[in-house]
Amino acid sequence: MDTSGTSIRLLQLTDTHLYADPAKRMFGVDTYQTLSDVVDAALKADPPDLVILSGDVSQDESPESYARVHEVLRRIRVPIYYIPGNHDLPRVMSQEFTPARPPFKEERSIAVGNWLLVLLDSTIEGQVGGALSESELERLDQTLAAYPDHFSLVCLHHNPFSVGSGAFNEIGCANGDQLFAVTDKYKNVRIVLCGHVHQEFADQRNGVTLLASPSTCIQFKPMTAEFALDPLAPGYRMFLLQPDGSFQSTVSRLSQLPRGLDLDRKLKY
Repeated sequence: MDTSGTSIRLLQLTDTHLYADPAKRMFGVDTYQTLSDVVDAALKADPPDLVILSGDVSQDESPESYARVHEVLRRIRVPIYYIPGNHDLPRVMSQEFTPARPPFKEERSIAVGNWLLVLLDSTIEGQVGGALSESELERLDQTLAAYPDHFSLVCLHHNPFSVGSGAFNEIGCANGDQLFAVTDKYKNVRIVLCGHVHQEFADQRNGVTLLASPSTCIQFKPMTAEFALDPLAPGYRMFLLQPDGSFQSTVSRLSQLPRGLDLDRKLKY
Protein backbone atom coordinates (compact mmCIF):
# COMPACT_ATOMS: atom_id res chain seq x y z
CA MET A 1 0.00 0.00 0.00
CA ASP A 2 1.34 3.43 -0.97
CA THR A 3 1.39 5.56 2.19
CA SER A 4 3.41 8.45 0.74
CA GLY A 5 1.76 11.76 1.42
CA THR A 6 0.11 10.49 4.60
CA SER A 7 1.02 10.95 8.26
CA ILE A 8 2.21 7.96 10.29
CA ARG A 9 1.34 7.24 13.92
CA LEU A 10 4.26 5.49 15.60
CA LEU A 11 4.00 4.09 19.14
CA GLN A 12 7.15 3.47 21.19
CA LEU A 13 6.93 1.01 24.08
CA THR A 14 10.11 0.50 26.07
CA ASP A 15 11.64 -1.22 29.07
CA THR A 16 8.75 -3.56 29.83
CA HIS A 17 10.87 -5.92 32.02
CA LEU A 18 8.57 -8.96 32.13
CA TYR A 19 9.34 -12.14 34.06
CA ALA A 20 8.51 -15.76 33.28
CA ASP A 21 6.98 -16.15 36.74
CA PRO A 22 3.67 -14.23 37.04
CA ALA A 23 4.34 -13.81 40.78
CA LYS A 24 7.63 -11.93 40.28
CA ARG A 25 7.64 -8.17 40.90
CA MET A 26 10.06 -5.36 40.06
CA PHE A 27 10.26 -3.06 43.08
CA GLY A 28 6.82 -4.30 44.01
CA VAL A 29 5.36 -3.72 40.54
CA ASP A 30 3.58 -6.29 38.36
CA THR A 31 5.25 -5.41 35.06
CA TYR A 32 2.83 -7.58 33.07
CA GLN A 33 -0.10 -5.56 34.41
CA THR A 34 1.53 -2.18 33.78
CA LEU A 35 2.36 -3.18 30.19
CA SER A 36 -1.22 -4.29 29.67
CA ASP A 37 -2.57 -1.04 31.11
CA VAL A 38 -0.22 1.08 28.99
CA VAL A 39 -1.18 -0.78 25.81
CA ASP A 40 -4.88 -0.34 26.59
CA ALA A 41 -4.37 3.39 27.17
CA ALA A 42 -2.37 3.87 23.97
CA LEU A 43 -4.84 1.97 21.78
CA LYS A 44 -7.74 3.90 23.23
CA ALA A 45 -6.12 7.32 22.84
CA ASP A 46 -4.25 7.11 19.52
CA PRO A 47 -4.34 3.80 17.64
CA PRO A 48 -0.91 3.51 15.96
CA ASP A 49 0.06 2.49 12.46
CA LEU A 50 3.12 0.65 13.76
CA VAL A 51 5.02 0.03 17.01
CA ILE A 52 8.65 0.02 18.11
CA LEU A 53 9.51 -2.12 21.12
CA SER A 54 12.84 -0.61 22.12
CA GLY A 55 14.50 -3.13 24.40
CA ASP A 56 14.64 -4.55 27.91
CA VAL A 57 11.51 -6.44 26.97
CA SER A 58 12.39 -9.26 29.37
CA GLN A 59 13.87 -9.09 32.84
CA ASP A 60 15.04 -12.71 33.03
CA GLU A 61 15.88 -13.57 29.38
CA SER A 62 13.48 -16.53 29.40
CA PRO A 63 11.31 -17.74 26.51
CA GLU A 64 8.34 -17.61 28.89
CA SER A 65 8.84 -13.91 29.57
CA TYR A 66 8.66 -13.13 25.84
CA ALA A 67 5.59 -15.36 25.52
CA ARG A 68 3.92 -13.26 28.22
CA VAL A 69 4.80 -10.10 26.29
CA HIS A 70 3.14 -11.64 23.25
CA GLU A 71 0.01 -12.29 25.32
CA VAL A 72 -0.32 -8.56 25.84
CA LEU A 73 0.85 -7.25 22.48
CA ARG A 74 -1.13 -9.58 20.22
CA ARG A 75 -4.11 -7.27 20.75
CA ILE A 76 -2.20 -4.69 18.70
CA ARG A 77 -3.27 -5.25 15.10
CA VAL A 78 -0.39 -3.38 13.43
CA PRO A 79 3.25 -4.38 12.83
CA ILE A 80 5.56 -4.43 15.87
CA TYR A 81 9.30 -4.02 15.28
CA TYR A 82 11.75 -4.70 18.08
CA ILE A 83 15.34 -4.37 19.25
CA PRO A 84 17.06 -5.96 22.27
CA GLY A 85 18.20 -4.23 25.43
CA ASN A 86 20.80 -5.25 27.98
CA HIS A 87 18.25 -7.37 29.88
CA ASP A 88 17.30 -9.30 26.74
CA LEU A 89 18.85 -12.37 25.17
CA PRO A 90 18.70 -11.55 21.43
CA ARG A 91 18.73 -15.19 20.29
CA VAL A 92 15.79 -16.13 22.50
CA MET A 93 14.01 -12.89 21.69
CA SER A 94 14.18 -13.51 17.94
CA GLN A 95 13.03 -17.11 18.36
CA GLU A 96 9.95 -15.98 20.27
CA PHE A 97 9.17 -12.85 18.24
CA THR A 98 9.05 -14.48 14.82
CA PRO A 99 6.76 -13.36 11.98
CA ALA A 100 4.92 -16.63 12.61
CA ARG A 101 3.63 -14.97 15.79
CA PRO A 102 1.90 -11.82 14.53
CA PRO A 103 2.20 -8.91 14.84
CA PHE A 104 6.01 -9.13 15.27
CA LYS A 105 8.30 -8.25 12.36
CA GLU A 106 12.03 -8.99 11.97
CA GLU A 107 13.00 -6.04 9.78
CA ARG A 108 15.36 -3.48 11.29
CA SER A 109 15.06 -0.96 8.46
CA ILE A 110 11.52 0.08 7.60
CA ALA A 111 10.44 2.53 4.91
CA VAL A 112 6.90 3.73 5.58
CA GLY A 113 5.38 6.70 3.84
CA ASN A 114 8.03 9.41 3.50
CA TRP A 115 9.87 8.11 6.56
CA LEU A 116 12.66 5.61 7.18
CA LEU A 117 12.99 3.88 10.56
CA VAL A 118 16.42 2.39 11.31
CA LEU A 119 16.57 0.14 14.39
CA LEU A 120 20.04 -0.60 15.81
CA ASP A 121 21.28 -3.27 18.20
CA SER A 122 23.44 -1.55 20.85
CA THR A 123 23.76 -4.54 23.21
CA ILE A 124 27.01 -6.14 24.36
CA GLU A 125 26.55 -9.67 25.68
CA GLY A 126 26.96 -9.83 29.44
CA GLN A 127 27.22 -6.06 29.92
CA VAL A 128 24.76 -3.43 31.14
CA GLY A 129 26.24 -0.67 29.01
CA GLY A 130 26.17 -0.81 25.24
CA ALA A 131 27.96 0.13 22.04
CA LEU A 132 27.31 -0.09 18.33
CA SER A 133 29.38 -2.62 16.39
CA GLU A 134 31.18 -1.66 13.20
CA SER A 135 28.65 -3.71 11.23
CA GLU A 136 25.72 -1.82 12.76
CA LEU A 137 27.36 1.54 12.04
CA GLU A 138 28.00 0.42 8.45
CA ARG A 139 24.41 -0.73 8.10
CA LEU A 140 23.18 2.63 9.37
CA ASP A 141 25.39 4.50 6.91
CA GLN A 142 24.39 2.32 3.96
CA THR A 143 20.68 2.44 4.80
CA LEU A 144 20.59 6.22 5.17
CA ALA A 145 22.48 6.56 1.87
CA ALA A 146 19.98 4.26 0.14
CA TYR A 147 16.99 6.41 1.15
CA PRO A 148 18.03 10.03 0.48
CA ASP A 149 14.42 11.09 -0.13
CA HIS A 150 13.09 9.76 3.19
CA PHE A 151 13.12 11.51 6.55
CA SER A 152 14.79 9.28 9.11
CA LEU A 153 14.26 8.16 12.69
CA VAL A 154 17.11 6.17 14.26
CA CYS A 155 16.31 4.04 17.31
CA LEU A 156 18.54 2.06 19.67
CA HIS A 157 18.17 0.87 23.26
CA HIS A 158 21.10 2.56 24.99
CA ASN A 159 21.25 6.33 25.17
CA PRO A 160 23.97 7.58 22.77
CA PHE A 161 23.76 11.07 24.28
CA SER A 162 24.03 12.46 27.80
CA VAL A 163 20.74 12.61 29.70
CA GLY A 164 22.25 14.63 32.54
CA SER A 165 22.41 11.62 34.85
CA GLY A 166 25.82 10.35 35.86
CA ALA A 167 24.46 6.88 36.42
CA PHE A 168 23.01 6.46 32.93
CA ASN A 169 25.78 8.31 31.17
CA GLU A 170 28.15 5.61 32.43
CA ILE A 171 26.05 2.72 31.06
CA GLY A 172 24.76 4.27 27.85
CA CYS A 173 26.01 3.68 24.32
CA ALA A 174 29.78 4.04 24.70
CA ASN A 175 30.41 5.09 21.10
CA GLY A 176 27.57 7.51 20.56
CA ASP A 177 30.06 9.84 18.90
CA GLN A 178 30.47 7.28 16.10
CA LEU A 179 26.70 7.12 15.67
CA PHE A 180 26.54 10.89 15.26
CA ALA A 181 29.52 10.87 12.90
CA VAL A 182 27.27 8.84 10.58
CA THR A 183 24.03 10.78 11.09
CA ASP A 184 25.83 14.13 10.66
CA LYS A 185 26.42 13.15 7.02
CA TYR A 186 22.69 13.06 6.26
CA LYS A 187 20.45 16.10 6.46
CA ASN A 188 17.31 13.94 6.35
CA VAL A 189 17.85 12.51 9.87
CA ARG A 190 15.19 14.04 12.12
CA ILE A 191 15.14 11.92 15.32
CA VAL A 192 17.46 9.76 17.43
CA LEU A 193 15.36 7.77 19.90
CA CYS A 194 16.29 5.47 22.78
CA GLY A 195 14.92 3.61 25.78
CA HIS A 196 17.05 2.35 28.70
CA VAL A 197 16.82 5.43 30.95
CA HIS A 198 13.22 4.98 32.18
CA GLN A 199 12.54 8.71 31.93
CA GLU A 200 11.34 11.39 29.54
CA PHE A 201 14.14 13.35 27.92
CA ALA A 202 14.41 15.74 24.97
CA ASP A 203 17.28 17.72 23.49
CA GLN A 204 18.58 18.96 20.15
CA ARG A 205 21.85 18.33 18.35
CA ASN A 206 22.68 19.77 14.93
CA GLY A 207 18.99 20.04 14.11
CA VAL A 208 18.27 16.45 15.18
CA THR A 209 15.84 15.82 18.04
CA LEU A 210 17.20 13.50 20.74
CA LEU A 211 14.55 11.64 22.73
CA ALA A 212 14.27 9.10 25.54
CA SER A 213 11.01 7.76 26.89
CA PRO A 214 9.42 6.49 30.09
CA SER A 215 9.18 2.80 30.86
CA THR A 216 5.93 0.86 30.83
CA CYS A 217 6.72 -0.10 34.47
CA ILE A 218 9.04 1.79 36.88
CA GLN A 219 10.64 5.21 36.36
CA PHE A 220 14.09 6.56 37.29
CA LYS A 221 14.75 10.06 38.58
CA PRO A 222 16.50 12.33 36.06
CA MET A 223 19.55 14.49 36.73
CA THR A 224 20.92 12.34 39.56
CA ALA A 225 24.38 10.93 40.23
CA GLU A 226 22.98 7.60 41.46
CA PHE A 227 19.98 5.49 40.51
CA ALA A 228 16.76 6.42 42.27
CA LEU A 229 13.12 5.59 41.63
CA ASP A 230 10.87 8.40 40.49
CA PRO A 231 7.23 8.51 41.67
CA LEU A 232 5.84 8.86 38.16
CA ALA A 233 3.34 6.60 36.40
CA PRO A 234 4.19 4.21 33.54
CA GLY A 235 3.96 5.68 30.08
CA TYR A 236 4.62 5.56 26.36
CA ARG A 237 5.60 7.88 23.52
CA MET A 238 3.50 8.50 20.41
CA PHE A 239 4.80 10.13 17.24
CA LEU A 240 2.87 11.70 14.42
CA LEU A 241 5.31 11.65 11.52
CA GLN A 242 4.26 14.06 8.79
CA PRO A 243 5.04 13.60 5.09
CA ASP A 244 6.97 16.90 4.99
CA GLY A 245 9.46 15.73 7.65
CA SER A 246 7.89 17.56 10.55
CA PHE A 247 6.60 15.57 13.49
CA GLN A 248 4.86 15.75 16.83
CA SER A 249 5.96 13.64 19.78
CA THR A 250 3.91 13.21 22.94
CA VAL A 251 4.56 11.30 26.16
CA SER A 252 1.45 9.99 27.90
CA ARG A 253 1.22 8.28 31.27
CA LEU A 254 -1.28 6.24 33.20
CA SER A 255 -3.38 8.19 35.68
CA GLN A 256 -1.97 6.42 38.76
CA LEU A 257 1.25 4.98 40.11
CA PRO A 258 1.47 1.20 39.74
CA ARG A 259 0.10 -0.79 42.65
CA GLY A 260 2.76 -2.06 45.04
CA LEU A 261 5.54 0.35 43.96
CA ASP A 262 8.16 0.37 46.74
CA LEU A 263 9.90 3.73 46.52
CA ASP A 264 12.02 3.03 49.61
CA ARG A 265 13.90 0.04 48.24
CA LYS A 266 17.54 0.47 47.31
CA LEU A 267 18.02 0.54 43.58
CA LYS A 268 20.79 -1.24 41.71
CA TYR A 269 20.41 -1.34 37.94
